[in-house]
Amino acid sequence: MSRGKPLYVDGRRQPIEVDLLEAALVVRTPDASDALCPVGRLDRVHCWGEVWWSARALAACGRARVPVAFHEGRELAALVLPRQPRDRSIAALLERAAERPNFPDRFQDWMRHEASLARLDAERRMPRHRPRAVGGLGPHAIRRRLEPVFDLWLRRRLVDLGVPPRCLGASSAGPNLAAAFAQALGGGLHPLAARLSATGPRPGAPTEAQLARQVVEGFEAEAPRLSRRFESAWARFERMVRDLAEGDDLWDG
Repeated sequence: MSRGKPLYVDGRRQPIEVDLLEAALVVRTPDASDALCPVGRLDRVHCWGEVWWSARALAACGRARVPVAFHEGRELAALVLPRQPRDRSIAALLERAAERPNFPDRFQDWMRHEASLARLDAERRMPRHRPRAVGGLGPHAIRRRLEPVFDLWLRRRLVDLGVPPRCLGASSAGPNLAAAFAQALGGGLHPLAARLSATGPRPGAPTEAQLARQVVEGFEAEAPRLSRRFESAWARFERMVRDLAEGDDLWDG
């Protein structure tokens, strides 16, 4: 069912201008009063002869999804159609960005930048004293126990942001963002592993249950800091993806 009426603009006898005033088209002819046509009440516009449109008037028709047709006699010479809305979800943006030839280089540059920031931050926060091994487990062994916890946390954050499953694992269908963020931000685990190694339960070696609890509690205490680093890295990543996906948006339709 039609939501509006057609507008017919005939400039074959004298030139006509079409402009915009607030939410209405203004149709101007040299020897008549201006006609106001609310865009919301139109379903299409047909033009013949010399009809001069302002860009803002055409844009208003586009936003209202009102097509504008230009005729020569009985032939349709041109048709200005409203642009179809594009999917702006992160999944759609990732798909379009990954098709750009410079995506791999930009992606690697982003990873190197984030890894450098994480490394500098970790160096500032490393304990000044030499970490002691907890029951034979030094910082590196504790870090290996932290990594699965960190990986699960990262995946949950990425899923919450709308990253599709194809971008969360080793797949040719998309970049592995779980691995990329783990590599870019993983340097932040070094100070935590060193601190846990230095403050573990004593005397004697902890049981596996004690060590698992220590690792989880330590990670939860560190999560707010990691969240801030993640949010900064994600903001830069999202800007890069949008820039690549929408850089040629005007011509890609």
